[in-house]
Amino acid sequence: MSAPKNNKKDSTVKTAAKQIFLLGLPYLMGFLGILCLSVCLAVIVRDKIESSPFMALFKAPELTDTGDRDMSQIVLPEGQLSLENFPKLGWGDRFATMSIDELPDASINDAPVYVGDDNAILKKGVGKYYGSDFCGEGGKIVLSAHCNKAFYCLEDVQLGYTVRMHTIYGEYAYKVSDIFLFNMDDNHVILDKTDSEQLLLYTCYPRGLGFRRQRLAVVCKKVSGADFR
Repeated sequence: MSAPKNNKKDSTVKTAAKQIFLLGLPYLMGFLGILCLSVCLAVIVRDKIESSPFMALFKAPELTDTGDRDMSQIVLPEGQLSLENFPKLGWGDRFATMSIDELPDASINDAPVYVGDDNAILKKGVGKYYGSDFCGEGGKIVLSAHCNKAFYCLEDVQLGYTVRMHTIYGEYAYKVSDIFLFNMDDNHVILDKTDSEQLLLYTCYPRGLGFRRQRLAVVCKKVSGADFR
């Protein structure tokens, strides 16, 4: 006689659990909806703040007038590549385009490269970290772009690939020597100095839309191009 009682008890428990689930489902869906809405609003607010005049107070100091100026090609006499005649470039100036030999159809090819790396610049193309060197200065050149735009192809880059920088003062070529992932808080990857000229490309990982904490880094060593002295 105990078996029917147990079956009835199990049935009651299952019914109660089902009712609890059905009662809680609207709250769960509401919570997920609010969470998704909050993320979307946070992205919108972030973009508005970064493009606001208030945030201009925290940008790097300007070298020249700001704005999207397409700098003309500069012809420098042979043997006179010196820091004294280095072109005067300010925040937002476009000073180069870039390409990868082994990925001729990638979005990175002919991508414009600008001085600075705020959100407004990264929406247009590739940004150079303001504290890093320019091509030919002998140090680290740090470039970043969105993984769903100019640097979408960065995950397809392999060791040995050739990255070219077509600057307004000359052509530079770099060979990919290392590829690794790092956390967005690991600032030393960007800030550490190098003993020789090095091109560091980085973007969010994996590619696509949404917030992500990991970054993909592609390190390239210089193989050709004039040096500024």
